[in-house]
Amino acid sequence: KAEADAKAQLIAIRNQLNESNQQVGQLQNQLLQEQQRVKLEERARKDAETELRRKQRELQEATRKIEANKNNMATFDEERAKFDEERKKKWKRNFAAKRPSYGMHSLRLILMMDVLKA
Repeated sequence: KAEADAKAQLIAIRNQLNESNQQVGQLQNQLLQEQQRVKLEERARKDAETELRRKQRELQEATRKIEANKNNMATFDEERAKFDEERKKKWKRNFAAKRPSYGMHSLRLILMMDVLKA
């Protein structure tokens, strides 16, 4: 009878050992799955950070280009204003040199036209 009890205890211990081994296997699988999930989340976070840095660089570059264009336009406007001013001065000089009394003649013509219209 003692031998049968010992065998029964041995079988019970083996069953407990098998159950424990199954539980350990399940826990190891859960651990592996959790580690994979964490790795994927970490990779996704790093990818998102990389994408964010890339977008920030693009934004800085676009902002720099906009500022450069603003400066170029301001410079262009200044140069254009100078050019227009010089052209006006030259035109006035040339006009005055060619027809010194043209202003009075045109004024007389305008006055005559006004008189005729009335």
